Amino acid sequence: LLCWNAAYFSHGRTLRAASLTSAICAVVLSVLLADFVLSALQLRNVVAPAEEAAFRIGSAKAGLKYAAFILAFLLNGIFSWRAAAAVQRSTRPHRT
Repeated sequence: LLCWNAAYFSHGRTLRAASLTSAICAVVLSVLLADFVLSALQLRNVVAPAEEAAFRIGSAKAGLKYAAFILAFLLNGIFSWRAAAAVQRSTRPHRT
């Protein structure tokens, strides 16, 4: 929503800040996803055999949610950066 409003009102600096924030969030979530995967691999030996299927399904769902948010933040960062460049090109004075 912030990126859409900044693009609509031609706020290039706000778009750049939002894109950098999105990229940082994608990197942080990537690190957290790696930690989650390693933790899930360590805990799979502790889970009771009767609950192993539920653990695997739950871990897979959580991992996919992490991946979806990483992708969303990454795409938001890329497209906001490109929109900021377009806003700056359109607000630049034209030579005649």
